[in-house]
Amino acid sequence: MTAPHTTEALLAQVHEENGADQSAVYFFGYPSFNSLIFCAKAERRQSPERYWRSHCTDADTIQQMRKSPDPIILSGETISESRERMIGVPIANGVNVIGVVVHCYMEDHTPEFDKLQRAVALRADSFFNSWVEFLVAEQSRPLSALFDIAGSVSSSLDLDRVLINVVEQATILFRAKMSSLMLVDAKRNELEMLTAYGCSLEYLDKPNLPIDGTVLGRAVKEKRIQIVENIFEEPRYLHKELAAREGVCALLAAPIIFQERVLGVLNIYTSTPRLWQRSERDLLLTFANHTAIAITNARVHEQVLSMEEQLHVSAKLATVGEIAAGLAHEIRNPLAVINMLIHSWKGSTPSGADFEHDINVIIQKISDMNALVTDLLNLAITRPLELAPVNMNEVVDRVLRLLRHRISQQRAVLRLDLDSNAPGIRADRERIEQAILNLLLNALDATPEAGAISVALWTEDNALKIRVSDSGPGIPEDRFASLFKPFSSSKKNGFGLGLPISKRIVEEHKGEITVASTPPDGASFLITLPYLDAVV
Repeated sequence: MTAPHTTEALLAQVHEENGADQSAVYFFGYPSFNSLIFCAKAERRQSPERYWRSHCTDADTIQQMRKSPDPIILSGETISESRERMIGVPIANGVNVIGVVVHCYMEDHTPEFDKLQRAVALRADSFFNSWVEFLVAEQSRPLSALFDIAGSVSSSLDLDRVLINVVEQATILFRAKMSSLMLVDAKRNELEMLTAYGCSLEYLDKPNLPIDGTVLGRAVKEKRIQIVENIFEEPRYLHKELAAREGVCALLAAPIIFQERVLGVLNIYTSTPRLWQRSERDLLLTFANHTAIAITNARVHEQVLSMEEQLHVSAKLATVGEIAAGLAHEIRNPLAVINMLIHSWKGSTPSGADFEHDINVIIQKISDMNALVTDLLNLAITRPLELAPVNMNEVVDRVLRLLRHRISQQRAVLRLDLDSNAPGIRADRERIEQAILNLLLNALDATPEAGAISVALWTEDNALKIRVSDSGPGIPEDRFASLFKPFSSSKKNGFGLGLPISKRIVEEHKGEITVASTPPDGASFLITLPYLDAVV
């Protein structure tokens, strides 16, 4: 029998022979061997969906896997909340354990440990070759992550979306326990939590951190990266009890600097003490530089929106509708070139107040035009959907994390009724996320301070349904017909493109969006996404 050449093929054979519902391969990182990194998975048809962590740095699990010659029972997590039995089978190459095959059995099933071990041992040489190929591929990951971050910074003025992408990519790239991003509040001389990834909701609501006398404050004052091998031995690190509950230990913190001004701090935490390499420090500083650009772009955009007079709806209808596609094509490329020139000029700090003023005016105009062009493209141009398996519970959770500060500032009451057992669907994750984000932003705009908004998710009639409701004044029935028409907005500063964009996204997924309202009892928008033959 010819040995398979890929990790996926190797795992498929082992998975099939041992009758598991799902299986996965994790390889050890080299040369430290202190983290297990997800590489591939295999699953049985109709098997409940399971969440496989991207990496594992738990010291006890790592030590147990490196020292055990035999399969061991592991703890696990499952989205479907089904009972499961997790068994880890070490992959050994001579005396070294280079990884582990993890088998998941969803029902009461006791496999033969000898058979599990034999299936892996027979393919030890092939697994070793796959491990070597995996390590080589790992070397290109930082470049890929930087391209992703740079692309999101240059293509979006949605600050929350860009920054949550930064902390998510940083956590995955550094194999960290979690990452966080804090901004400087100059008036209070504090650092405020903006977003984080891999942490609990309790951690997201941690109090502001004083700049004076703290480790992260030192990163702001000294404008240089801070390295802490063990935060519990660092007297300037506050909130040690909260850190212990989160299971973090080592810290790498990089200041976010734009034109010599510190905007905030980007932090990476690991679950065990760690000696940070120079390459890791340089990479985090690069992430921080991209973050500085994203924050600056978003703030300039906000200034433009507050200073520029809104276009009248009649003017937008008369001009934009006819030239939208051509305008997007003709303007976006010059905008990108002008933006690059402007940032290079600003970086060299040209002299002359008048010249500086002119540059700022150009930035404001470009940001305003780019925001309009982006919305028009979302509405007017058809792009192929990038379909992939999507768990809608995770999408709703991610959107709510983006809006956490807005909900908190508005003191809104959030009511959730989600079905954790709802099967996933095949969808374009980014577009579906945008549709739900638009509906939630509208709900928050309509809801008075301390009012309630609700999000429900369930399955019915072979379709996934998502309802977003507000406690605002409601929508008169005579406005229903124009709700989804472009530029039909009751908001003072709105373009009226959010609902049309959401409707188009849902319809691209063969679904529909409907509205119900009985003033003054608020409004409710219902998204229906059919499963058809695209069940995950």
